[in-house]
Amino acid sequence: MTVAEAGTLFMEMCVGIAALGAAVTYVLKVIGVLQAPEKKQNAAIEDHEKRIKRLEEKVDTDFKNIQEIQAEIKIMLAATLATVKHQLNGNDTKSLESARDKLEEYLINK
Repeated sequence: MTVAEAGTLFMEMCVGIAALGAAVTYVLKVIGVLQAPEKKQNAAIEDHEKRIKRLEEKVDTDFKNIQEIQAEIKIMLAATLATVKHQLNGNDTKSLESARDKLEEYLINK
């Protein structure tokens, strides 16, 4: 093998490596393009899962707040009813005392 043949062989190998590198680059680009919708979909799913978790936490908090408000309204209505009964006949002190006790207990435990 002569120096010219060795040089030619070396150049052919370089061209082959360059062609192979270009082919690999295009294959990787095609794979990237094919995977892009899946990556986009996975990112959207992850975002949706985070948002759903935050919304569920807010719903739980809101539900607890609504239950507390309902309990407050029930106590206030009972106290109002006892006051009305007392105003009507002036003798219904037991319901006033009961309403007062419930109201005090609620306010102390709140």
